[in-house]
Amino acid sequence: MEQEIKYVCIKSYNYKMNDLMKYYKNFFEIIKQCKLEYDEYETNNDESKITIDKLINYSRLEILKHDTMCRFFLDIENLNDNIEYININDKYKYPKFLENFENYMGFEYQSFTLTLNNNSEHEGLSYHVIWPYVIQFSKIKQYIIDFINQNPQYILYIDSSIYSNRRIFRCPYQHKPALKKNGRRINDYHKIIFSRGISDIDNNLNFCISNSILQNINGLQEINKTINISYDDIDKYYILYKNIKKKESDQLKPKTEEDKEPLEYQHNNITNTSNNILHILKNSGIDINNSQEIINIIFQLLKSITYSK
Repeated sequence: MEQEIKYVCIKSYNYKMNDLMKYYKNFFEIIKQCKLEYDEYETNNDESKITIDKLINYSRLEILKHDTMCRFFLDIENLNDNIEYININDKYKYPKFLENFENYMGFEYQSFTLTLNNNSEHEGLSYHVIWPYVIQFSKIKQYIIDFINQNPQYILYIDSSIYSNRRIFRCPYQHKPALKKNGRRINDYHKIIFSRGISDIDNNLNFCISNSILQNINGLQEINKTINISYDDIDKYYILYKNIKKKESDQLKPKTEEDKEPLEYQHNNITNTSNNILHILKNSGIDINNSQEIINIIFQLLKSITYSK
């Protein structure tokens, strides 16, 4: 199975069409050169070592659409010392629950490629985990929902929001592009630390980079685990996620007595609005292929929200 690797080469997230496919002919070579430059930066801990304009002025991110065939991958973040780790060597480690996930999926043991970001905006450790199994991009999330419903203790660590209809996903050794007025985060990048049993990245660089590119699916087998996710399963997942996030928020920001009444008032408004919306949806008999009906239902939803205030 082969496909063209589609990506953007951008300075900021407000990219233009002429940013697409820059330096296309030497895509892998540029990633390798970026690695060398970041290695020098890490050795000296000096951002002035990151100087090569063509490499670092731009960042390369894969374009993932709904129907894109890609390697199965997870975005892992917010990892702390409360979970169990397995050492790769005396320098790097990974969360043990990745092996639980491999067992769940029926993947070969330690068949993943790992990238680590030491300077992520998220608290704790942040990884990209990529397996040599092919799946349609839009279908990955259903496996995450099922796994988390069975293992709710991991819900805060696996980011499921990234599996949208269109996503750009950073390649290894590519810094985070500028976002609005914040500027580029030049030392916010993912480095490869492990690939299918190999931790000596320098002497196996072509192999490791190839395993880290999501759309590089040549010769790989497709996922053979079948799964059926119901609406109840999805609801269970999102209720779990909402409750966990609420507990986290409550711990970070204790409420004062003054906060309680407006918060309760807001909750009642949201509840009433939600009930109205559900009532409209259940009784609308909407034809999703009829644009006029969609306009009508949007109008009703907006009216419901207005009346609930």
